[in-house]
Amino acid sequence: MSKSKKRMPPKRVTEARPWLSLRAGLVLMSITSVGLALFITAQTWRAQTPPQAILSGIIYGGLIWVIFGGMLLFNRWTGRGKN
Repeated sequence: MSKSKKRMPPKRVTEARPWLSLRAGLVLMSITSVGLALFITAQTWRAQTPPQAILSGIIYGGLIWVIFGGMLLFNRWTGRGKN
């Protein structure tokens, strides 16, 4: 082994931390889901009846929360989430 490799200090293993706090993530998801619901409602307004367009927007906006909840449960089940 060369001298340069012997002199290198050992790498420290640090605990992985989330890059976004839970509160900030929930606020961002809320804004995104409401925005998606409004966008889908506006885009389907002329193609469907107004109640169907509103229902479509609510469904697509709610699917963001379903996907988030599923991934949160999966991460906690596999032990990736500490809480």
